[in-house]
Amino acid sequence: MRNAEQWKAFDLADWALDLLFAHYTRLIYLERQKPAPDVALIAQWQQEQRTLHDESDALRIEDQANSERVLNTYGPLARALNQPANPA
Repeated sequence: MRNAEQWKAFDLADWALDLLFAHYTRLIYLERQKPAPDVALIAQWQQEQRTLHDESDALRIEDQANSERVLNTYGPLARALNQPANPA
């Protein structure tokens, strides 16, 4: 049986990866709207998305150590992106 800590670590790691993937999707979209998009920058962001996808594929609820590694790696950026633009 999976315990609550495993689920929590998995869910938070999955949330961080999903948020970052969406962030890069937005950046790619905005860059493509420009008259002269920076294709190298788009390629870099697409590579980041591939990395995030691979990390997501490797997540397993029973592998809490990997979930915590993913959260430690990507969590700070995801939390920063999730903050309001003008905190009160």
